Amino acid sequence: MDPANDTIYAPATQADAGGICIVRISGPRAKEVIQTAFSRPVCDRPRVMTYGHVTDGGRVLDECMAVFFPAPWTYTREDVAELHLHASPAGVAGVLSLLASQGLRLADPGEFTRRAFMNGRIDLSRAEAVMEFITAQTRAGAQAALSRMQGSLCQRIEGLSVRVTDLLAGIALCVDYPEHDAEEAALEDVRAGTEALIADANALLDTAKGGIILASGLKVAICGRPNVGKSTLFNAFLGQERAIVTSEAGTTRDAIAERIEAGGVMMIVTDTAGIREAQAEAERLGVERALRAQEEADLLLVVVTPELAPGDIELMEKTRHRIRLIAVNKCDVLPPDMDALGRDAADAMPVSAKTGQGLEDLKRAVVERVLGEGFAPPPVAIANHRQKDALMRARDALMAARNAAIEGVPPDLIAVDLTEAAHALGEITGRTVDEDVIERVFEKFCVGK
Repeated sequence: MDPANDTIYAPATQADAGGICIVRISGPRAKEVIQTAFSRPVCDRPRVMTYGHVTDGGRVLDECMAVFFPAPWTYTREDVAELHLHASPAGVAGVLSLLASQGLRLADPGEFTRRAFMNGRIDLSRAEAVMEFITAQTRAGAQAALSRMQGSLCQRIEGLSVRVTDLLAGIALCVDYPEHDAEEAALEDVRAGTEALIADANALLDTAKGGIILASGLKVAICGRPNVGKSTLFNAFLGQERAIVTSEAGTTRDAIAERIEAGGVMMIVTDTAGIREAQAEAERLGVERALRAQEEADLLLVVVTPELAPGDIELMEKTRHRIRLIAVNKCDVLPPDMDALGRDAADAMPVSAKTGQGLEDLKRAVVERVLGEGFAPPPVAIANHRQKDALMRARDALMAARNAAIEGVPPDLIAVDLTEAAHALGEITGRTVDEDVIERVFEKFCVGK
């Protein structure tokens, strides 16, 4: 049986002790199965909830509601049926066993959305936005994902693609009818057209940092030497005692990450082991993980104390090339001498992890340091590294085409660069994407979506 054409099923909500669990069925046998499994006619009243029972050979499995959605006006553009069951783990398991016995297949992660993509209901950027919307933990992140679900990014990319295609059409006309001696005009069209396309691509690329952070979170690594108050600051950020705090140096042996919201942005804050020559194997591994977390972070939060130690100064010197802030901790005990920080003072803020003094200002400064002061989500944004990489390759191909046109390269050779740009843009929407890329996109989804 062709996996793309068989009928699939899966819980679309958690089959946990609770109110309702929705089981979704999609495919050519959805109508047949819902008519067989449900005690009352459902398919003669499409899109209308019907009360009844799920039965198996006369045995009642659940008292529930059922609804049928005929193709193509469904999420997958296939016939779709839903059973709205009681969220009893045992009851739901019985219904799923019934569907399996009818020859239906349990859906793979993201397979319903994948079918929506394969059947042309949504493009790949909208499919990715579905998962981004599901996992969004801030209102701004949810709104940005919803905008992409409604096609904002797809429309922008398709607009660029149409303009590249128009340039290719002009080159084809020039090549097919050389007697019109239109090569010079074609080269000028390419030069002007690619200049405008490059500017628009760069403007869209400028949204990538904010878009990716809204979708995935802003990674902040708290670092510093032992006993400067990193774990206390971490707990203060979270508002709970998450990390163990003692006066003993080297207490933190692992990298602990938690999520908090600040300024409408989800921050993934990681507490790391103190940077020093490790005294034990466990601490050595903790230091290695601390360094790895620092490499992956969008911002380093370097914690020092008002009485600067050699380790503080060394770490500040090592991190000058990174996006960072310096938290001068324990200011409730000893007021910091900001002048003593020298050129690092511009990155420094006094804070007391113990009392909370300066904490909200520090959170706000973290977001502003990475995204800029007064950051607001753009109406259209690149949301992940796959999209960013494809758009960068499209932009680079357009730059190659522009330079070739300026140098007077024959139009048919310039068409190679323009075709590459069109292909890269198509990867964002899925029009020209490879199968392995599609697999990577949908493997991130949960079962039932």
